[in-house]
Amino acid sequence: FFSILTMRIFIKGGSWKNTEDEILKAAVMKYGKNQWARVASLLSRKSAKQCKARWYEWLDPSIKKTEWTKEEEEKLLHLAKVMPCQWRTIAPLVGRTAAQCLEHYEKLLDQAQDKEEGYDPEHDPRRLRPGEIDPMPENKPARPDALDMDEDEKEMLSEARARLANTKGKKAKRKARERQLEEARRLAQLQKRRELKAAGIELPSYERRKIRKRGIDYNKEIAFETKAPMGFFDTAEEEEESKRRKLDPTYKSLSAENMEGKLRVNQEKKDRRQDKKRQEENQRKSLADHFSQINQMNDPDAEVKRRPLMMPQPQVGDRELATIAKMGVAVTPQATPQHTPRIEDSVGQEAANLIVLQNAQTPLLGGSNEPLNEKFKDFAGVTPQRSAIQTPNALATPLIRGAEGATPAMGPGMTPVRDSLRINEMEVEATPDMRPGIKRDKEQRQMMLEQKRELQTALDRMPQPENDYELQLSISDEQRQIMEQQEKGYKLELEPDAAEVAAAKKREQQRLEEENWKRQTQAVQRGLPRPHQPPSYETEVRDPRDPEELLEKEKLLLVHYDALANPKVPKKKARAPPPLEAEDPEVLEEARRLLHKQLEDDFARSNYFAKDPETGKYGLMDYDKYLQDCEEVDKDILFLPNPPRYVLNKTASHSERLSAARHAFEVGRVHMTAETQKAAKVETRVQILTGGYLKRSETLMEALVELHQQNADGGIDYACFLNLQQNEMMALKQRLEDLMQDVAEQNKREKELQLEYKRLQDELADLRELKEKERQERIAKNRKRGGIRPEELEREMAQQAAAEAQAAAEAEAKAQADVQPKADTQAPEGEPKAAEAEPMNVDDEEEDDDDDLDED
Repeated sequence: FFSILTMRIFIKGGSWKNTEDEILKAAVMKYGKNQWARVASLLSRKSAKQCKARWYEWLDPSIKKTEWTKEEEEKLLHLAKVMPCQWRTIAPLVGRTAAQCLEHYEKLLDQAQDKEEGYDPEHDPRRLRPGEIDPMPENKPARPDALDMDEDEKEMLSEARARLANTKGKKAKRKARERQLEEARRLAQLQKRRELKAAGIELPSYERRKIRKRGIDYNKEIAFETKAPMGFFDTAEEEEESKRRKLDPTYKSLSAENMEGKLRVNQEKKDRRQDKKRQEENQRKSLADHFSQINQMNDPDAEVKRRPLMMPQPQVGDRELATIAKMGVAVTPQATPQHTPRIEDSVGQEAANLIVLQNAQTPLLGGSNEPLNEKFKDFAGVTPQRSAIQTPNALATPLIRGAEGATPAMGPGMTPVRDSLRINEMEVEATPDMRPGIKRDKEQRQMMLEQKRELQTALDRMPQPENDYELQLSISDEQRQIMEQQEKGYKLELEPDAAEVAAAKKREQQRLEEENWKRQTQAVQRGLPRPHQPPSYETEVRDPRDPEELLEKEKLLLVHYDALANPKVPKKKARAPPPLEAEDPEVLEEARRLLHKQLEDDFARSNYFAKDPETGKYGLMDYDKYLQDCEEVDKDILFLPNPPRYVLNKTASHSERLSAARHAFEVGRVHMTAETQKAAKVETRVQILTGGYLKRSETLMEALVELHQQNADGGIDYACFLNLQQNEMMALKQRLEDLMQDVAEQNKREKELQLEYKRLQDELADLRELKEKERQERIAKNRKRGGIRPEELEREMAQQAAAEAQAAAEAEAKAQADVQPKADTQAPEGEPKAAEAEPMNVDDEEEDDDDDLDED
């Protein structure tokens, strides 16, 4: 009997257990949702793909596992009809997984198909039978754990517990060490700040320091912005308007709060903060009143008593109800239903339509299409439209809602009191509803046609007109004049459009603003700085005929006006500027012309300026000479601090010169001290910013020096090994020749030994033949004599054979001893020695001969 041993093949998979689910949850919490191979290493019976599928199909907290609502079923059927077999696309729209959508869709189809026979979930053909393997175990709930777990499961559980509890690995230790270093760095920085603060040096706090973020700051710039190139239209006007708006102190940029008003949420937050602040203020000022107010609020006697519920008067009384009941019994053919109508099963009808479409034949075969239930038309979009089902109101007018039921007892819309046999007389008020789009029964349509026919007959019976009359309306003189102008082709003066009026006002306002802007001074137009504290312009003119004093006063007035009316930085509470007299533009243009003429005359008389023939403007001829002359002029002028004035160096006394030099020295020393402090702050900031880089550069420099040293050592080693290689290549040829000679001698010696071995083999064969002949002869003689027993003969022959074998072995050993020393010295490595390889054959043959003798 033969037993075949087969290896046990273990395939990962199968149903999930509670322990495996818990291990998978803990592993996802530790390793995340990207390292599924590492997660699967904790589960010996599951692969990485199965772990990922289990998480995204069942364990993910975002998966909805509740019962399907009717809205979800309608949306599922509609999307399956629009996008068939695209379950991955349908799943996020429905809010379920793809497997859930597919399973429920098949379930709905089964219910619609087996509805007539009676659908039973217990007899579901997709339900697993005992012994069947679940093809999708990731979508099923976990099985409970067994009381006695296998050894593999226990080992898996213990290993997972140990690995998930290992929070002190290399990475955790490194993170802890980094946290300690960060804390030490923070304490050192704090100690440094305290020392600098004690020394009188204030450093900006870390929070105020601007931290440069890596990447794009979406609060300050637009990501991947491509500015539009300069187009065909000029934007200078818009730019000037924006500049003027910026200079306007009354201009404010619009915000969402200004346009839409304050939000209710923000206002409520503000009110709550004010109430809380007011309560804290009251608590701090008058604690007794605060406690009394709290006690009053907590007093049970102070609760507001519930007032009786005041209901309005009923719209319909008992008498009206009785009247309506009697009229409904006597007249109304169909009473208004007081209960909510039964909801139609739109899901089942749509599922039945899908089954019909799936089982339909191809259009190529011809024939009519399968009839579908088109009663429900609420699938026009991606999501089905919902129609609210509510209980009808008996008091509502049916003309408004457009539904069947009773109409009011009075009015033109009352229920007609008649029957099909025309027994009851039709009243005037019982006119059917003539509105289009209202569904009517056959009787109403017939009545409408009859009324139309009667009306047409009555109109046909009317007599023919006997006299024709023409009526002419009276026309006023104004209307007649307008009509005559229209006939002649004159253009009427119509009332202007509001948009044209607004555009004209805007153009007029822009023109006025441009004129006002042209009247501003050059300092405002060019955006030059204005003084924060304007000088006083209320000075008396000593000589009204002196133009210098008049110009000085006018200049101070303009500076004062520009500083208050057009400040560089708008102020909240600005003073009113002094009044300016509006000058005639022609006078201003004449003054500007005279000023330019005076400047040209001054430039022409100056030695430093020359006129450019191309542009016609004046410019400096020799800038270096101009600076040199300015420096010489500055040397001739001294500034005296007390009282502050400028004097010539030639006319100043010795004490005034000393005072001017001392003042210049003090001013220079103050500037030097200020600049030194700024430089010290900048140096400290630079040291703080570049301290780490300096340390890093020192470390890199040391590493660079070490690399240079290693490079030098490597060069020396390379030269040594190169020299050694050259020497070896020179000696390699001689060594190869010596080895080849030794190999040739070894081959020669081996051939000689082989010949000697062959000769000895031949002698041994001859000896064995002689021995065999002698043995046969001896046996024959013994048989003839019959005197020697076979046992003694065999013993004698065995002793003789042993002696011969011993003699042969000694001879062979002696031959090996003679050959061994020489063979060991000549044989190269890796080749077998002839003296060691062949003697075993002799012993084997001798043992065979002994066996033959024993058999004989």
